[in-house]
Amino acid sequence: MQKTSKFFLLALLVGSVVFFAGGGVAAAQDGGEVTKENWRQHPKIKEVRAIYQAVNAGRKRLRMQKRSFEYCEPGEDTLRVIGTDAQGRVRFYQREGGSDDSSLKFEHYYDEAGRLRFVFITGGAVSGSKLEQRIYFDADGKRLWEEQQATAPGYTWPEAWPEDQLQISDPAAKFSSGSPCPEIKARARGRRRA
Repeated sequence: MQKTSKFFLLALLVGSVVFFAGGGVAAAQDGGEVTKENWRQHPKIKEVRAIYQAVNAGRKRLRMQKRSFEYCEPGEDTLRVIGTDAQGRVRFYQREGGSDDSSLKFEHYYDEAGRLRFVFITGGAVSGSKLEQRIYFDADGKRLWEEQQATAPGYTWPEAWPEDQLQISDPAAKFSSGSPCPEIKARARGRRRA
């Protein structure tokens, strides 16, 4: 009996040290740090996935606007798409662009408070390389996790995507902003050419 009590006390002591060293109750409630081992099932990542799924499921209800631009220089947008909900909040922002040897599409997903929570980047290069990159953000804008899948023969995709290439804040201003490339105006429907 005495051996069992000492073992129990030792286990309780070790457990307490691990619990409080790892952030205590807050760490236990939010799943702790996102790691390579736990990211797929981590509560914070699941929260971001739920936002992504909700935005995609409700896309038909979003007010979608689109702007197209001619290709004029590497890295400039050739397409911008924005989706706002009934309250006028941006929930989705997409931009596409490229260069002579590659192209990229960035899809940004925002929560109901207008905070960037997820970016999905897809791309390709003339070498045959394909890219899928997922970037997860918490409600404070901190990068939780970044996952890249690229196919051979490879390309110079950055492993951690530079924040200046992500639309972290004010996607509506970016959508409306000018471009050095000429905008392609949509033709009026119903008109026939002579």
